[in-house]
Amino acid sequence: MYSFPALIRDTFMSDSLSVLQEKIITHPYFQKTKTIIENNVCHENESVYDHSLATAKRADECVTGAFVSNPKAKVLFNKWMQEEPFGMQYKHIAVVIALLHDIGKILVYEENSQQIPLNAIQEDGKTRASGHEYWGSTIVPEILCDVGLSAELATYIANIVKLHGVLMMPHFVKTKTLEEYISDMKTQGQGFEKEILFNIYADTANCPIFKSWLETVIQIFNIETFYQKRNYVIA
Repeated sequence: MYSFPALIRDTFMSDSLSVLQEKIITHPYFQKTKTIIENNVCHENESVYDHSLATAKRADECVTGAFVSNPKAKVLFNKWMQEEPFGMQYKHIAVVIALLHDIGKILVYEENSQQIPLNAIQEDGKTRASGHEYWGSTIVPEILCDVGLSAELATYIANIVKLHGVLMMPHFVKTKTLEEYISDMKTQGQGFEKEILFNIYADTANCPIFKSWLETVIQIFNIETFYQKRNYVIA
């Protein structure tokens, strides 16, 4: 196992975030992202390494909620960012998720005595990494435990990595209201709808095909009911 000294979790501050990011970036698995090149509608011959660093930088810039203009929603957004699931503030966790969200693209699969890259080149020369969300989540816990995070926090982050594509561009009816979008997201997000949507905001900021959807994402973060927890029970 590739190991680092454990972080002091009860005093985790922004300087510790920089240390944690450096540990993740220098991890052998993350270093493999330098050799994985994507070429598609959102990435023009861009390495997963460069994209992941850029997404983490955007996430770190966006945790202030500058894009949330509704004062009441802003209070709820900031309260969420200050929450500490498994001992780390979410504003720091969001950056780790952004850094690792595409780690699955380093994987290959073995079939018929061959090794085939998950980030496959299609007939048109474009790349596609089908299933990278799920398969990436299977190696995230190993990376995060190696760099000193608890198994519980590593599992939490892995779950969000696994689901980060669920709300990427949903099959929505354009006549739906924002409240209907929110309801659908809470149904599909498995309790991680805020986490998923924030990662989408950081992940797709420079991708033209997501421009209109990102405008909707901003509107959703400005609605107070989006922050209300939903529980599913048997009545």
